[in-house]
Amino acid sequence: MMQNRLTTAQETQKALRSQLDELRAAVERRSTAAQDQRIQDLDQEHAKLENELAAYSAYDPAKVEEKRRAVMLAREAAVRWTDNYVMLLSYFTRQNGIEAADVRTYLGVDEEYEDIEG
Repeated sequence: MMQNRLTTAQETQKALRSQLDELRAAVERRSTAAQDQRIQDLDQEHAKLENELAAYSAYDPAKVEEKRRAVMLAREAAVRWTDNYVMLLSYFTRQNGIEAADVRTYLGVDEEYEDIEG
């Protein structure tokens, strides 16, 4: 009778240990799934914040200053080219006795062309 009780207790112990192992595995799977979900949520939040940061990048002081310098350089180049055009047109018309309107027509430059003031 004692032997039967011992055998029954051992079988119960085996069953409970097996059940305990299954429960531990289930807890581990659930914990991993929760961590994966948390990572996914954080990735989505990160992407949202990156998009928001990109929207504000137009107001970045360094980029604004860079654009300001680029505009200034472009304007200086435009002034230089228009000055060169005016000087060349003046020189060519004086040397060859040709009207400026004829040269402009030949070059395809409209009468609306304006010299950019420096």
